[in-house]
Amino acid sequence: SNRTINVALNDKKMVSKLSEVKKLVSFQRVTVEVKVVRMEDAVEVTGGKKKRDLIVGDASGSCRCTLWEADIDRLEDEKCYRLKEFMVKEFRGEKYLSSTKQQSVIEEIGDIGDVEEEDEEEGASGCKQFDDVRVVGVDRLDNYSGCMKCGSKVVVDAE
Repeated sequence: SNRTINVALNDKKMVSKLSEVKKLVSFQRVTVEVKVVRMEDAVEVTGGKKKRDLIVGDASGSCRCTLWEADIDRLEDEKCYRLKEFMVKEFRGEKYLSSTKQQSVIEEIGDIGDVEEEDEEEGASGCKQFDDVRVVGVDRLDNYSGCMKCGSKVVVDAE
């Protein structure tokens, strides 16, 4: 006999504060209301796709956000938006938001008030930026051949 089991999957979450994003699991979809704090220039990445990184903020904090392809010119500095169905992603231990190809919705909204802006020394990549440093040691250095076009590792057979 065949039995049907209905399972409700709740992978969507309204996040009232950006500070909560870092507590969520990767690939969870969220909706947030934010103000654009800073925008980077759009860049072309491997495979010819275009992306734009920006910093968005609310009263609780700030977060990196990546816009892809058709979304890269939809936001403006200092304006406020409701970002629906954005994906929580993680890169090098940093959680951030990313638009998705078909599900993400961007709606301009009224001013949300003061927002917590990013640390002055922290860039859109989430990494600290310094003007003058001296390297005192290197923990590990990997050396490999890579494709100049796609960046993939190239394995060379030693015969």
